[in-house]
Order: sequence, then structure tokens, then C-alpha cells
Amino acid sequence: MPMIWTAPRTWMTGEIVTAAMMNTHVRDNLDFLKGQVDAPLNAAYAGSPAIPSTTSGSFADVHANYVITLTTTGAPLLLGFSGTWKSASSGADCCLDVSIDGTRIGHSSYGLTYMQAPTADQALPFSHLRVISLAAGSHTFRLQWRVSTGTLSLNHSLTTQFYIIEL
Repeated sequence: MPMIWTAPRTWMTGEIVTAAMMNTHVRDNLDFLKGQVDAPLNAAYAGSPAIPSTTSGSFADVHANYVITLTTTGAPLLLGFSGTWKSASSGADCCLDVSIDGTRIGHSSYGLTYMQAPTADQALPFSHLRVISLAAGSHTFRLQWRVSTGTLSLNHSLTTQFYIIEL
């Protein structure tokens, strides 16, 4: 039997409740909810043992290991990334963004996460969470970054995480 959701019935005082009504409005809806909990999580995670760095003034992939291809069902997606980065230049504009199927989703200049390095070589945390909607199908997500001057790198002592979770 396919699991489908039926809008719950408004029960009336004195109404005769049949087995078919209970099956449709109680049993089937509970089966549907349980199926959502039992369904395997559709998610992908990317990480890298390497310590990537960039001098690029335009957005470029952080590392090949921070590319995720995920086939989705059309449900909302939780997109997130976090870690620690440092710039070799004080005052440098440091930016992170995500490209989905070749199109960046953040601000044209500053991406999704922006930091102006207060001092050179100071490790600072970054994080971003966002719920997005995409059509069902295969999608490629790329963590990208840029720096206005000098070298931007991920901090080697902490793990950078990049993940997509279908909700």
C-alpha cells in the first residue's frame, strides 16, 4: 500500500465511525508519518585532509574534495559549511560561496560568508546554514572562495565541513 497523507477529518458529534474512516484518517496517516521517520537520510558530506589555499580574486573551488553531487527528491535541503580560515594579509576581503549546478547563490561580490581579516595570519571561525529548495534530480554543489589580496587558507588544525541534507 503506498503511503499517502490524507488531510485529517473533522469528526462530528454523533457520527458513526467506520473502519474505513479510521483506516484512512488514523492508520494511514500514522503509517505515512512513520515512513518519513524511517526513510534513510539523503545527505552528503565533504571534507579534505589537505590544507587548501587561494590567491584568487574571483570565486574558485576551494578543493576537489568540497564538491558534492546529490540526487534529491525535491524536498527542502539544509546547506551548511563551517570551519576556520586565515588570511596572510591584514584587511583582506575573504569570501565563501556555494555554486549549485554552476550558479553561485550568494552576493555577487561577497558570497554567503564574508570576513575582512583584522590581522594577518589570525585563525577565525566561519559558518553558514541555509535552507534551499531545488527541483528533484541530480545537483552539484561546490564550496567556493576568493580573497581580495594575499593568500587565504583553511586553518590546518580544525576540520572544515561542507554538507547538504535533504529534509
